[in-house]
Amino acid sequence: MTRIPHWLAQHIAALRVVLVLTLLTGLAYPLAMVAAAQVPGLDGKSEVTGADGKPAGSSLIGQSFTDAKGNPVRKYFQSRPSNAGTGYDATASGAGHRLRVSRAEAEEGR
Repeated sequence: MTRIPHWLAQHIAALRVVLVLTLLTGLAYPLAMVAAAQVPGLDGKSEVTGADGKPAGSSLIGQSFTDAKGNPVRKYFQSRPSNAGTGYDATASGAGHRLRVSRAEAEEGR
């Protein structure tokens, strides 16, 4: 009985690992997440609707974990402070594409 070369055995083992990991991460994990999403009681109660009645996001994103007095609750991760007003308002923060100065002011500054 002839044995296969060592380098070929290593390549076959590597291909088996790639196949198993592809099946796990490409099929098993996504199917498990879809199954978990079907569990009763996880029906998207945090969904926020827009003015047109269509889903616009989740109230769980950007929430602040504070007690009744407004102090941070230590057992939860505290996100960085936002300059978006009194609460989390994603439309009030971030970069814009508009100039902060008028074109005439920009040309004078050259």
